[in-house]
Amino acid sequence: FGDKKDVFKFGVCLKLLKGLDLERFTWIAMLTPDDHQDFDWVDGNLMEFFGWKRDIGKMKSFFDIYCGDIEFCLIDREFKAEERDDYFRNIEEDRLKDALILVDPDTGLESKSIGRNSDQHLTFEELGGLYKKMNGKSILAVFQHRHRDKDLDSHIEYLRGKLNEEHYDKFLIIGKGDSIMILLFKDAELYKNAQNYLKEVLNNDVKMEIAQ
Repeated sequence: FGDKKDVFKFGVCLKLLKGLDLERFTWIAMLTPDDHQDFDWVDGNLMEFFGWKRDIGKMKSFFDIYCGDIEFCLIDREFKAEERDDYFRNIEEDRLKDALILVDPDTGLESKSIGRNSDQHLTFEELGGLYKKMNGKSILAVFQHRHRDKDLDSHIEYLRGKLNEEHYDKFLIIGKGDSIMILLFKDAELYKNAQNYLKEVLNNDVKMEIAQ
């Protein structure tokens, strides 16, 4: 928690929250066990020095300070592949209204070889379920780690093809380095406003692909 991928994903989210008319930020964290659990034998002072302590509550504190007028909703239940249906079924529908909804799997969307058995991926079925429940004033965002066998351009093109296959006709794909954000929209005006706004505020080295 707190690496460059987090800086990218939350940086994009803050831009959208500040530039568009959204009432809440819903973070579906899909928490898995801490990666550093195998380092319990290491000296505690050393661990503290390196900051190896996951504290997602810090993000709520940040939003309370810098985005006080935006409701912060955190889904912080532990995510387990064998309980994934209950995990998504229990997300309150109100949290998907007038919101920027960040779905935050460890790795991203499922691929052909990885699906429901992985606790590090979001399935297209789950993506569709969240998309169906959100209203037109919401944006559904999914974090995606770039695949090792693809450069950024080819991975963005791959994702565009997959989203077209799933019949999403209003989406943006934003990428830099190893990090990608997929943004899905229902409302055409919000979709256009988001495109224009992000073109203004993102650096030239951040790639953005639109639905075609």
